[in-house]
Amino acid sequence: MPSPHTPRFDLARVEQAARRYGTPLFLYDLARLERQYRNLRSALPPAAEVFFALKANGSLGLCRRLAELGCGAEVSSLGELATAKAAGVPAARMIASGPAKSLAELRAAVSARVAWVVVESEGEAERLSLVAAEQGRVQPVLARLHPSAQLTGEGLAIARGECKFGIPEERAEPALARILELPGLRLEGIHVYTESGVLDASRLLASHGYVARLALRLRRAGFPLKVVDFGGGLGVPYREGEAGFDLEAYATGFAGLLAELGGGWRCLFEPGRYLVAECGALAMRVLDVRDSGSRRFVLVDAGIHRLYRSWLAQANRWLEVVGGGNREARTVTLAGPLPSPQDVLVEDVALPSPEVGDLLLLRGCGAYAYHHSLLHFTLRPTAAEVALDGDGLWLLRRPGSAEDFLRDQFPASSDSPGKEIGE
Repeated sequence: MPSPHTPRFDLARVEQAARRYGTPLFLYDLARLERQYRNLRSALPPAAEVFFALKANGSLGLCRRLAELGCGAEVSSLGELATAKAAGVPAARMIASGPAKSLAELRAAVSARVAWVVVESEGEAERLSLVAAEQGRVQPVLARLHPSAQLTGEGLAIARGECKFGIPEERAEPALARILELPGLRLEGIHVYTESGVLDASRLLASHGYVARLALRLRRAGFPLKVVDFGGGLGVPYREGEAGFDLEAYATGFAGLLAELGGGWRCLFEPGRYLVAECGALAMRVLDVRDSGSRRFVLVDAGIHRLYRSWLAQANRWLEVVGGGNREARTVTLAGPLPSPQDVLVEDVALPSPEVGDLLLLRGCGAYAYHHSLLHFTLRPTAAEVALDGDGLWLLRRPGSAEDFLRDQFPASSDSPGKEIGE
């Protein structure tokens, strides 16, 4: 069935959290998070394994809850690896990925004994081979391939035409042959991820079908493949009237793909947005209301330093005024406090006429929000993150302070304690 619309939050609890921790404030409904994971896990066949893509939301509290449910982790930096470890994700349930990994990142992944490192080029595989030799390890790897076919459409294109990701499909066989020659590596499968935020289940199935047939062709060519990593891609609605992803139809179609593949395969999925987007919301206060020509601007204390995604892509429009239900609706543009014309969160949305001091709630902000924003632009203190768990409020991240930005910095002066002498 299609995903339900983004659920409404208990506004009394939203107000309680805003009074206690200030605004802007990120809130996460843990019951919704658990339900989303369980729905996905139960829909997919046993051969499918789920790894949460931490790039969507690296909050330790959310990662910990998913780890407790049995979800693995896909990490693409030292910070994400450290977070997954702290969240209790077993190394055997981790995938290390990323288009360009430093030696430090390769060493950390091998040292942590992650299940797979995704290599994006023959050169990266060669560097990983040297790292594995340093540590006396044999590291299982997946080779990321960039398909020659056009597999992107409605969603956010990750790999289209010429791109920085992976090994071009036309070079797949010589590249895989080279990886097989390298000591310290064990090639186990391929990774292909082309598009994010797809709402059309049939479109994602068509893409995944291409990937499955590519894996089968390479196995028949003699490569010892047993793993296919399909990446992420499952989308969520961001506005009224937008249909959710039909998980039931996708699961039925994917079972057919498995039958086409035959036995002996492990299928990996790396959902990010689908798991966490709908459990999150951003609370903010109205700082000013002003007219410019025919437009009314509502300025709030959250901007693209909190939710950059709204400017980058289609704006999230699940917006409401807490306590403004009896006012006349007015079309407004929601903008932030930054000295930048790009600092716009939602354009031309109808709301009960917002007033200075109002509390607004933007739902569907659990993915690519806090961890995808211009956090240091204009040096504004970071927002708190709070979990709604049953009847309780749990602080996941304390609100920041202005002094946080001075930590680990030193003035360039002769009496600076950070001055290096003789270098």
